[in-house]
Amino acid sequence: MWPSLRSVLTAEQADDLGRKLEDGKKTAPTRPHPKVPASPGLLKTAGPAVAAADRLRDKAAGRNE
Repeated sequence: MWPSLRSVLTAEQADDLGRKLEDGKKTAPTRPHPKVPASPGLLKTAGPAVAAADRLRDKAAGRNE
């Protein structure tokens, strides 16, 4: 997938996509939450709080990167 994208994206678009991915990683949960409904509004609202809780659990369990 990535090599195909490289051939159709400009350098500016690729940089923008990279920034968006990095920003998403900062607010995404670090653990799976299969019982959470896949509602975009709910995920956007609850995601950052769940991510913060996941990061606290990760830190307490010594799973820091």
